Amino acid sequence: MCAGGERGGGQYASTWGDEEEAPSVAHRQERRSRREVEEVVDVDVRRYVEQMEREDEDAHCHPTDDPSPWRDSQELSLKMRSVKLNKVCAMSTSVHDQHFVAQLARSCPGKVVPAFGYHPWFAHQISLCDSTTKEDHYRSLFLAQADADAGTSSRTLEAKNQLEDLLPHLPPPIALSDIIQTLRRNLQEHPTALVGEVGMDRIFRLPMSAHGYTRDPTLSCLSTPLSHQLSILSAQVQVAISLRRSVSLHSVKAGDATLAWVREMDRRWPGSGRRTKHVDLHSCSLSAEMIRTNAHPNIYISFSLTINARQKSLAHQIRACRADRLLVESDWHSAHGLSARTWAALRFVADIKQELRQGEERGSEAGYEKAAYCLRSNWNRFIRGE
Repeated sequence: MCAGGERGGGQYASTWGDEEEAPSVAHRQERRSRREVEEVVDVDVRRYVEQMEREDEDAHCHPTDDPSPWRDSQELSLKMRSVKLNKVCAMSTSVHDQHFVAQLARSCPGKVVPAFGYHPWFAHQISLCDSTTKEDHYRSLFLAQADADAGTSSRTLEAKNQLEDLLPHLPPPIALSDIIQTLRRNLQEHPTALVGEVGMDRIFRLPMSAHGYTRDPTLSCLSTPLSHQLSILSAQVQVAISLRRSVSLHSVKAGDATLAWVREMDRRWPGSGRRTKHVDLHSCSLSAEMIRTNAHPNIYISFSLTINARQKSLAHQIRACRADRLLVESDWHSAHGLSARTWAALRFVADIKQELRQGEERGSEAGYEKAAYCLRSNWNRFIRGE
């Protein structure tokens, strides 16, 4: 997920906390041209899906990033009911979209599986302290290293100047304790809900625009420290453990940190496999070697063509996965196109992973249907914690 644009017409809005310009989290898709995205999901796949009722599961998507809920939530609900998928796991990402995801799940029971959580792109808006000023929070978060360097480097001065420019536009921080209270309440109100999208991102930078995410914004040098991201991630996962919920995890340029975090979770909650349910590394970017050598009974891996199609080693990554721990997803930001993108991902994964086809030829409809059955079984185990 990268920087994107403003809300409306497929673009995105402010990250600063303005209710009318609430943020979205599908920016990588928007930075691609429409032509590039459509090449991923060919016309034949779309026609095939449109002509039949699919019983597949989209393990990770962002339908509330569609402009519809900001205008009329009923419009999005109608769109979702027409999506030809069995289950759609709808992510939330910030303080602005938790209630939209909850509303969508209530309006589409049985189809929409909600996921509640706070994405690492918005971790800077969360304070680990219950009481702090806006200025103290952001200066402490972004300039701790700058203070340690006594302001001697040009990079440090640049960071200080950029933060001073952005401070008037940043929202007051929200206490982590309040975030966790809201997360727990949402999960208790939705017994099938997951925790997501949560995680860590080592390349995210705050945009310089006072309006937040405009299309292709200039990025600052300000990034949220990984330690802060991990504190917020671990607090959310602790709720997942206490309520026996699965987790949808974002990890960008943080493979080693992600695997270290998994080991730390095992240390803190030994034998938690049956209590935590499972973690899905969504749109996984771990290397094939990392996947192969760090197999874990609680870890599932999902791929989307929206995000993963550009990875040169994608086929090797898929082959490195256990067939019984694979999921597919669209990671798409609108109800329109979810089924086609999920089915395209399923076909792609099935063509690569022979075990899913159970002896059927590559490219055969029989092979795809057997793969769909296997992936559906994987989804059921993932969501139920079996």
